[in-house]
Amino acid sequence: MTRGIKFEPDGLLEKPADPRVELRDRFRERVESGRYADLLDERVRRVLREGAAIPGLDEELGAIRFALAKLLAEELDASKLAAGVARLTSAAVQAMKLDRVRGDAAETSLAELIEEILVDLDGTGSES
Repeated sequence: MTRGIKFEPDGLLEKPADPRVELRDRFRERVESGRYADLLDERVRRVLREGAAIPGLDEELGAIRFALAKLLAEELDASKLAAGVARLTSAAVQAMKLDRVRGDAAETSLAELIEEILVDLDGTGSES
């Protein structure tokens, strides 16, 4: 006769299901429906619409600057640091340029502004 606590490993060694897997699978199902409107629920679409209605790019620039500060404080790998700083700085410059151009030329279409930025980024763009 055995006395004491009996150890039963059933259930203890199993890893809990990763909730990201279920979320990813549900998202893929919505993509396969072929309808953009099915990708996001109404609450998320409402939040995105509210964010899109905010004029200017102050919040975006703030987010880029926050990410840059976090990167500088936390990244120890020099090559990753250099690449991250270059990407974030480029994004900040483009956002500032877009904000300035939007303010300077309210009649310019967004498509024209995006085309100008693309030309500045890589020296190419669609020929008109």
